[in-house]
Amino acid sequence: MNLTFSLDTHGPCIGQMLDELLLLEKATKTWEFPYDIHFVWRVLPESYGRKTFRRFDSKDRVLDLDISIIYEQYQRIGAVRQIDWLL
Repeated sequence: MNLTFSLDTHGPCIGQMLDELLLLEKATKTWEFPYDIHFVWRVLPESYGRKTFRRFDSKDRVLDLDISIIYEQYQRIGAVRQIDWLL
């Protein structure tokens, strides 16, 4: 199994969350699971118009989860809540 996490943002506290998830990413290398899962978190301005989407490729057995969060809403909440909100 290949589980990957990545970010497209400049928001505070998101990098801390990624550091914690990378430990999980390493642990999944030993799991026997027939699919790969890729997560991308995007905290971007509303003007970008980016929408959350998912895509499953049955041939390659990959699930892509692209999660978009509006930066203007995200920046109004506290640091601890920001991490909770993303997860």
